Amino acid sequence: MLFLYSQSVKRRNQRMGKFDLEAVTAGSILEVGDTRVSAMMMFVGNNEKVYIIDKAEGNAEQIKLGVPFGTLHRISRHLWTSKPMFFCASGMHLPNGSYVTFGGNGAVTVGGEKGSDLNPGGISIRVLWDPDTNTETLLPDMPDGIVRVYPASAWGNYSWPFINTWEKPASSSCHRITPEPEDGSSPTYTQDDSTLESRTMGQFIILPTGKLLVVNGGLNGTAGYANQTLLTESFSDMPFGMSLASGPVGTPAEYDPKAVSGSRWSNQGFSSTQIVRLYHSSAILLPDASVMIAGSNPSVDVNLTTWYSQNGGSSFDITVPSSSYSGSANNAAENTHVSVVRPGWTTHAMNMGQRYLQLNNTYTVNSDGSLILHVSQMPPIPNIFQPGPAMVFVVVNGIPSNGTFVIVGSGNIETQPTADLQELPQKVQADSSVSGSADGSTTGTGNKTGTGTGTGSSEDPNAGVTIPASRFGILVAVGVLLGFSFGHS
Repeated sequence: MLFLYSQSVKRRNQRMGKFDLEAVTAGSILEVGDTRVSAMMMFVGNNEKVYIIDKAEGNAEQIKLGVPFGTLHRISRHLWTSKPMFFCASGMHLPNGSYVTFGGNGAVTVGGEKGSDLNPGGISIRVLWDPDTNTETLLPDMPDGIVRVYPASAWGNYSWPFINTWEKPASSSCHRITPEPEDGSSPTYTQDDSTLESRTMGQFIILPTGKLLVVNGGLNGTAGYANQTLLTESFSDMPFGMSLASGPVGTPAEYDPKAVSGSRWSNQGFSSTQIVRLYHSSAILLPDASVMIAGSNPSVDVNLTTWYSQNGGSSFDITVPSSSYSGSANNAAENTHVSVVRPGWTTHAMNMGQRYLQLNNTYTVNSDGSLILHVSQMPPIPNIFQPGPAMVFVVVNGIPSNGTFVIVGSGNIETQPTADLQELPQKVQADSSVSGSADGSTTGTGNKTGTGTGTGSSEDPNAGVTIPASRFGILVAVGVLLGFSFGHS
């Protein structure tokens, strides 16, 4: 298991029964332990716990009930507890803070044997569903015939591919689509910047900054595993065991959707890892803004021998102390925003239910360098960010704070109450001589690219989600934040 750090932090690590603070550089990768089972699925339960779920395999770890299907990881101490869980499903957060998993494949036991009948049939389509009218609208086919489905059945059938997939380079092509254009036109794909390398099974993680991190995956092949292909009929001739991919990519990359075309991808400052992360890998955002990376088991069972060559109402205030930043206080205030992030439920290089939303805010800069952020509540439409648990981050000069867990909405599974949106106070700046007291080597530069603050007006170009400041119902949310002060660490 790895932690990838998107900021410079000091975190506690267990050594000889004691806990020491260890400085970690932004972009670095730190190996922190063994998940005990392959991390096929992962989700963050609260600011201290990550739940890791696998299918039944011949793991060395044992519990009273037999083979563990999962583990519970305590983030701050890297402590593990084995749990009986389940295989290859999906999951989501509920409005009351609980979690649910459903769907997926039939039960599979040790050695890949069926524990129950597998789900028959199934097709892959791209569709937009309107639950109010129960109507479906097909989205256009992927441009250039690029195959983006799971697993390798795109090249054969469920049993095995008809080609040696590990020899086929993945695509580096990227496209954007707006599923519901505001002008009522039909949705279309537009070409975006290509990735820095071809990558299959790369996993996108929404960061508190609004940028996207991509980790894991390989240069060639597909998801899935098999004993053979139509061209390689003997398992003994399969070059990477049961894996249908090759060329692991160990260097993360970051995508900035607000950057100018041609400069949206970068891997500058990121470390690389030699740990292979292909099929059944997972990654998820943690409350301290680091990313937990785990998993990878493109096999029917445990395999440790295959090697690879490579909503609403009143606004609330957040206090940012001067010790949280360096340089001009006014510039820091202009480059500070508050984001709400749900890391989702991760499995098979996907994060289902991931959400990112930037709250509108203004600010007051005090003479002592502290910043008072005046922050709007959640948007007026609960469907924009579904009720349930989430993390709130304050991002100063591109550097996120530790996240705080909140419940968005009423905390109940019900029609969510809403309230009118309160207009935010005007921005107030201090004298130009006022500055932060932090060491400049540990803080951001104040570059405004990709950040900004909202004003409560739909005309603000920097707001991540702009809500007009007049007569809108708004989701009653993040009420637990009222009166709290946030500091950057």
